Amino acid sequence: MKRAVIITASGFQDEEFVYPYYRLLEEGFDLAVATKDKAVVHGKYGIPARPTRDARDLKESDYDLVILPGGWEAPERVRLVKEVLTFVRAMYEKGKIVGAICHGPCILVSAGILRGKRATCYEGIADDLKNAGALYEDSPVVVDGNIVTSPHYRNNGDFMKAVIREFDKQATSKPSMVDYRKFVVNKPWGYEYLMYENDRMAIWYLHIKRGEETSLHCHPGKKTGLVLLSGEARVSFLNNSQNFKALSKVMIRQGLFHSTSALSEEGTVVIEVETPTDKTDLVRLTDKYGREGRPYGAEGASRPIDQSCILLNDQGGRHHLDGCSLSVETFMDSAGFRNRVSSEAIVVLRGGLVSRKGTPVLAPGDIIWSQDLGHLIDICHAPHGATILAIRKEN
Repeated sequence: MKRAVIITASGFQDEEFVYPYYRLLEEGFDLAVATKDKAVVHGKYGIPARPTRDARDLKESDYDLVILPGGWEAPERVRLVKEVLTFVRAMYEKGKIVGAICHGPCILVSAGILRGKRATCYEGIADDLKNAGALYEDSPVVVDGNIVTSPHYRNNGDFMKAVIREFDKQATSKPSMVDYRKFVVNKPWGYEYLMYENDRMAIWYLHIKRGEETSLHCHPGKKTGLVLLSGEARVSFLNNSQNFKALSKVMIRQGLFHSTSALSEEGTVVIEVETPTDKTDLVRLTDKYGREGRPYGAEGASRPIDQSCILLNDQGGRHHLDGCSLSVETFMDSAGFRNRVSSEAIVVLRGGLVSRKGTPVLAPGDIIWSQDLGHLIDICHAPHGATILAIRKEN
């Protein structure tokens, strides 16, 4: 069953409550309406919202989607309910669809989930979003990950089309809702496991056995970065190939067919950076193991993740892995990019660098050598800070 909730308060913009309400019902959602104290509230023009839930009792596990209507009075009241902010933050962190229109995005500001995110809103609170670290866009609808925002009830159609489209994409791409953080995925060429994931990108550890290779495949909807930690590997494309030794990196654009094979006696260790996170975004052209046309994970069993696996998080820390040092670091401005070890590979996890005009130059999922940063930090800045993974050889 599909479950959604609309959260509001008195003084909501009538059109921004009524339109999403009936669109969600038309789409077959089990729909709840939540207000503080489960009180009946009215819109600016008198439309009643009859709640079925107390907004303070909402639990993320009960819903797949949340809508936050505008009308400046209602969001201002909603954002004062700390339980709502906790709920909205949990929905976002679990990757569930969070939709906000008009003044509704101010609730996302108070929930602390717009930093570094593309978003739009009613023009009167555009500065609020910018000051909260959002990348404001003047657009009828903006989708960034699982957050959908829109500026005005005249954009109701675009807003709800995007909300429903993004929900359907999630339902299609994650039919089994497998939590890969709990498993090592066995592959005919070796094995892999999920080291790190946020709402924008993910990092996978791949161990490829000598003489084995991944399928010749592409990702139509995401970019991929490879960092070779140990051994020697060959990355092949449709018309050419190139050998790499640790520590090396390669960025692969969307739709580019590629395959990685291990040349070293002990095999090859690679970390794969994918942006955005979607393991179903996979097209196999050829495969020595007969997996052409098969989905991700269909070819073998998995085993529980164990203490030998290195798992990363935003809280920082240093790890030693296959002859490399991996360090997660967070800093508040571009100064953190200066004076780094020249041989480091830098993977951006959150935030990044933008030009003086506000154009993203280094974003989550990008990989860059530390010595190349010097060419960027003099012409760019990090308005929202950055969290990075720094990788360097230990010998």
